[in-house]
Amino acid sequence: MMNLTNEQVKHRQYGEGQVIENTEDRITIQFGEQIGLKSFIFPNAFENFLLIDKPDVQHKILKIHEQKIEQERKLQQERLEEAARLVAEKAKEPKTKSKRTTSTKSKTAKR
Repeated sequence: MMNLTNEQVKHRQYGEGQVIENTEDRITIQFGEQIGLKSFIFPNAFENFLLIDKPDVQHKILKIHEQKIEQERKLQQERLEEAARLVAEKAKEPKTKSKRTTSTKSKTAKR
């Protein structure tokens, strides 16, 4: 995991801030008094909202973001393939006749 604690960042709307904490999937930034603490999805926020002061670090963060997107695409593809496999297996199963019970006797009304 990349430790970004104390790094300076800029946000499109909130301005300059300092990284207080980051985990594998969240980053918390302290902005000015009026804004305060804000938490973002990491590294996704760096794609459109956040910019770190160090270009080499920004590049690494965006690479991590690309890797996560690719992992998610692969996982989604695997899920689709598994679903297609299950549907194909189900289609190969012999169809069973449903057992319906219907009464063929008619009732005669006696008067």
